[in-house]
Amino acid sequence: MVCVTAVSFVACGCVAITVSLFSAFCFFMLISRMIYTNSFEYRFMGINLILAWLPYLFAMRIMKLNTKTNKIQIGIFLFLWLIFFPNAPYMITDIFHLHEFNSVPMWYDLIMLLSFAYTGMLLAFFSFRKLHRKLLSHRSIYVNAAVAFITFFGCGIGIYLGRYERWNSWEIITQPANLATEFIALINNQYAMVQMFSLSLVFGVFFTLLYLQLFSRTMQIHISDKA
Repeated sequence: MVCVTAVSFVACGCVAITVSLFSAFCFFMLISRMIYTNSFEYRFMGINLILAWLPYLFAMRIMKLNTKTNKIQIGIFLFLWLIFFPNAPYMITDIFHLHEFNSVPMWYDLIMLLSFAYTGMLLAFFSFRKLHRKLLSHRSIYVNAAVAFITFFGCGIGIYLGRYERWNSWEIITQPANLATEFIALINNQYAMVQMFSLSLVFGVFFTLLYLQLFSRTMQIHISDKA
């Protein structure tokens, strides 16, 4: 399995280098496409990938803080990680744009979008893994699985709000009142609530299963906290 191979590879190396290489490939594909088509089609993919990096960077910062003496800083960066975390797995839904442009052969756009989606998935898993090991390293496998599901279920809600309601992560800070009003209207919409719950449940189960498979103790994968 490709994902297992990739995670096994980074287990004995540096996570930051690995995701950087994948990101560089994504931008190479995107920039090459822009030059070939003389257009800025799919430019939003570059922005989305930059946003997907933020939770990973926040997780790296948290890893360097002492949990006993830096609780306030950890709380701040954990909050920032939480609101920006859905941006990473959100990139899987960008595959929806496959038929949006026809300037190049479809196989090129397919590989490019899958590359962005896979890189976003790696950033999501690795950032969550770092926090998981930092804050819950001594918990039972059942607690770890429950935390993973709750996190990825919440991530599914974020993905729904971003994809279908067109919310942005930073608006939680810049426009909290507007989002609160929109959310109240959303929860009064039964159809929207069913859709959001269904998407969140499917994403939550899917990502939890992937996470447990890739990072279970039986695979003996250990990612360097210094990455």
